[in-house]
Amino acid sequence: MTSYKENGRDGLKAIPKPGRPVIFTTEHRHRLFEIISKSPYTWGYESDLWTVGMARDVLWEQTGTYFSKTRILSAFHELGLSFQKPEVRAIEKKR
Repeated sequence: MTSYKENGRDGLKAIPKPGRPVIFTTEHRHRLFEIISKSPYTWGYESDLWTVGMARDVLWEQTGTYFSKTRILSAFHELGLSFQKPEVRAIEKKR
């Protein structure tokens, strides 16, 4: 309220938040999608399931830009994707 009284409508404008600017671009998002659209085997991993760390490392190799696991996970959610743990089932003995 004080800012409005002192500055009028200009006092109601949002103030930019301090911190490091986001450098994850639309191009990074598209590249990440291309990467995870292929099997991890394609990128030299011995697993058929992606992890956030694996996706981040391949994106780093491809773009030269390093992102946190949290940023990669956020990008997955923005793409409508999520990581899921595979269901483990016990193998029953046949008699």
